[in-house]
Amino acid sequence: MKKLNSSISIFAFFLLFTSCSNDDDTTYYTVTFKTDSETVLSSQKVAEGKTATKPENPSNTDETEEFAGWYAYENLSPESEINKTYTFYSDGEQLYYFDFSTKITKDITLYFHATWNAGYITIDSTDEEEIVLQPGEQGFDQASMLRDEYFLGYDSTLNLYAPISAERFQWYITDPDDISDSKIEFLPAGSENHVTEVTTQVFSLYIENCGLETGTTYKLTLNIWKDDKMYTDSCALIVYQHYEWNQ
Repeated sequence: MKKLNSSISIFAFFLLFTSCSNDDDTTYYTVTFKTDSETVLSSQKVAEGKTATKPENPSNTDETEEFAGWYAYENLSPESEINKTYTFYSDGEQLYYFDFSTKITKDITLYFHATWNAGYITIDSTDEEEIVLQPGEQGFDQASMLRDEYFLGYDSTLNLYAPISAERFQWYITDPDDISDSKIEFLPAGSENHVTEVTTQVFSLYIENCGLETGTTYKLTLNIWKDDKMYTDSCALIVYQHYEWNQ
């Protein structure tokens, strides 16, 4: 009986040693989750042949956006029933939908993709529920009248509002690479004629027919006047071919 117990102990030790060896030999790959601006959100170590865990949806950075999925620069899920692609606005490359039932066989990077809820970007300084400083008031910062940049798909509408208390308004678009800063002609929403500037409080564009080219970055400048003093701000308008879906 003592000899049998010894044999069982040796066999159990052999199984334990073998199991540990298999774990040590397991190959792991890194799945990295990023924003479209290359900011790393999180990463996972996944054993070869296993699947990655879908992370929580990123927090929306804009109220007009809705999370649409994770995508990669190559088709990692060719067997998936979901066969969507879209063209990345920043480099024109095609990205492919990633299915989380896909087995991991190498290091990969996945990018989250958002779609427009309504196709509208509206920044309204007349919102009564929000305290908005006006020109001449203490703490007013002219550099806060516009965001730094607006990303606009070809089927988007852009509505921007200058501070309502201003006495005069001037909006115009230029090419940031043009040192002469020449104004570009465009067609404002609701207008039948191309112009080089808008002189109303509201600046509206239907991107699809305003005359701006997709795949191009423009500079939008806002000048306002109040009590004979001028305030100015500018931003980037990044116009891209919205999304090219392939089902």
